Amino acid sequence: MVLEIISPGNSHTKAQHKLELYEEAGILEYWIMNPSEQYIIIYTLINGKYAGSKPYAPGENITSAVLPGLSISVEQIFEN
Repeated sequence: MVLEIISPGNSHTKAQHKLELYEEAGILEYWIMNPSEQYIIIYTLINGKYAGSKPYAPGENITSAVLPGLSISVEQIFEN
């Protein structure tokens, strides 16, 4: 599992490159967190390709497909 916290300076090209690298390396789950806009997108590797989730926002809970028992509220992640 990889968790990345993006900053406003991250370019789309750089993000796409990382996504492709992690997919090729077989990383089972890739979380992208955007603290300025307060959302999280989860990419899960299925048959060698990433499937992306909807953006999760405060008020919603997220769970991990690869770490059983990991469930957390988005609001809790972005507190303070």
